[in-house]
Amino acid sequence: MNQHPLRTPLEQLQTELDRVPPPVAADPLLEEVRHATTVLLAQTTTSPTVAPHPSLREQLSTAMDRFEVIHPTLAAAIAQVIDTLNRMGI
Repeated sequence: MNQHPLRTPLEQLQTELDRVPPPVAADPLLEEVRHATTVLLAQTTTSPTVAPHPSLREQLSTAMDRFEVIHPTLAAAIAQVIDTLNRMGI
């Protein structure tokens, strides 16, 4: 069985989200991204055709812009997910 194309980038994003220090981790935008990532990871395990809600791309772009200076590895992980979404045509 083939792995969903979002699986690896989402796992990397989740790892980076777990590394964000407490004051920044409480940011409402990061909370939304964390929740969406958790839900999508669960869905990619059970459904090979799952597609994220279109608003996810906007959330990710906003988060990447906001955190690229203070947490560059998080921004890079977000960029990987966005790139995968682009390749999927989402």
